[in-house]
Amino acid sequence: MNVLHTMSSVALKDGGTVTALVGMAGSQADAGLHVTVVATLRNPEDESAAAQLAAHGVQVVVLTPATAALRNHPDINPSLRKHIADADLVHIHGMWEQIQHAAAREATRQNKPYVISPHGMLDPWSLSQSKLKKQLYMAWRARKNLQNAAALHFTTTVERDLTGPLNLKPRAIVEPLGVDLENLTPPCDPALSLRNQFGLHDGPILLFFGRLHHKKRPGLMIEALAALLNDGWPGDQPTPQLAFVGPASEELFAELKALAESTGVTEHVTFTGMLTGEARRAALQTSDLFCLPSQQENFGLAVAEALAAGCPVFISDQVNIHGQISDAGVGWVSPPELEPWTKTLRDILTDPEGLKRRRDAAKPFAVKAYDWSNIARHWADTHYPAVLG
Repeated sequence: MNVLHTMSSVALKDGGTVTALVGMAGSQADAGLHVTVVATLRNPEDESAAAQLAAHGVQVVVLTPATAALRNHPDINPSLRKHIADADLVHIHGMWEQIQHAAAREATRQNKPYVISPHGMLDPWSLSQSKLKKQLYMAWRARKNLQNAAALHFTTTVERDLTGPLNLKPRAIVEPLGVDLENLTPPCDPALSLRNQFGLHDGPILLFFGRLHHKKRPGLMIEALAALLNDGWPGDQPTPQLAFVGPASEELFAELKALAESTGVTEHVTFTGMLTGEARRAALQTSDLFCLPSQQENFGLAVAEALAAGCPVFISDQVNIHGQISDAGVGWVSPPELEPWTKTLRDILTDPEGLKRRRDAAKPFAVKAYDWSNIARHWADTHYPAVLG
């Protein structure tokens, strides 16, 4: 089976959607499918995921530089025309750029079925951002592309159900994303721990991991830490340390540093920037608690990565896999508001037995639920054949 994936970015700094594409396309190639990826890249100097995909035998076509407006490129149409002709089906990732529309249009022209993975972009919260532009684009192009799809792929039942008001008619495929277990589960070199690399003080390490964005509410973690320390943190207990591991804009970095200073917790907050390779794995494995107080998270790929590395998680009830986390007993869930978030965080840090119990359960759960090899087989043996049928 020949599968063509299309996406508007393969820049590693773009975070979860690119990581998801690498995992899905690479694992499908490992499962025996013939996989091609055609993607745009805004800045040729950005580190791309092309090499990671090629390592799995995926044919990769990167069109760069893509212009800011819809990430367009003059070779999108001819490239898609060629590769869709060789494909049995097309898998489109994302919603709002030129390559998704061009792929849907060309697949329809060539009578090839296509699947769309919106990656949370049809969530009501997402649609409320730049609302007017998205309403216009939906009326102009996107609704027709969605309705003509052979199937829509959702990573959780929550994501699927949130699209109900859109009255979309294609069949729904619910299949989670996976994680790279081979890179996350082997023990790391202790010298690469956050405490050793960045000189963190003694005390539990609270990890905010991934691309920093206002949507994920990183500032709430600083405010919660300040509330903990200013409200009678036991003097005989080591002070919690908060580590932000991931890229961010200069403006957001400055804003968060100013917040840490104004709340008096600067010495307890560390910004490492983006980490890769074993240092990235070490950050997950040697932290005590992964925290994500996001306002909206379609799947939360970093949550699954933390669990695979053996780190228990504390997430908001706006992360769509929060029900699985609670049911599996591998983490805690709270509304992303200061008072309940701080209270739950205090409860976690003063219950070492509960923390250990969830840590012990984290990796076995992730291996069972988020193994890309199993997920790839579902695509190869069930979902794609159903689409072709």
